[in-house]
Amino acid sequence: MLKISCDLSKKYFECFDEAKGIALHKRKILKNKSVSCLSYMQEVFLIFLVIEFICLLLSLVASYSMCFFIYFLLTVDIIFFLFHIIRVFVGILLRKKQGFKGSIIIDENGITNTSYYKIKMVFAWPKIKAIVIKKYTVTILTDTPCYFYFDVAKNKKILEAVKKYHKNTLILENEKE
Repeated sequence: MLKISCDLSKKYFECFDEAKGIALHKRKILKNKSVSCLSYMQEVFLIFLVIEFICLLLSLVASYSMCFFIYFLLTVDIIFFLFHIIRVFVGILLRKKQGFKGSIIIDENGITNTSYYKIKMVFAWPKIKAIVIKKYTVTILTDTPCYFYFDVAKNKKILEAVKKYHKNTLILENEKE
């Protein structure tokens, strides 16, 4: 049994942003066996810019009667962007109340997490789909909506434990530059 603890207080946003992007692109990552994906905020910003660009193009070619639709689309786009920014900062504030600390136990039964409101969650090895290592995080993807992430500084300990208890777990790493 190996217990791994992590304090994300110094770079919580970067870790959350990267891990949320990995979780959102879980299917693509597992299918392609590649860690290449946008972070959560990169994707939100890209969607925002695409809609802004569409509005700009529409304003160039549209008639006067389309102005209401263009303004409506711009308003919805701004609300979409602000909603996601507020959602991230509220999440950070809630996580700050809990502390930015997390821990898991890796053993022959799987991965056990008690970091979320002291709720004990045990994920048996067949539930673990991949360990994804990127610039800021080690993200553990499951076949459920749950995922765990740790500072990339913990990757050696996590990989050692995973290799000890379940060698067949898919491990995907960012290509070294």
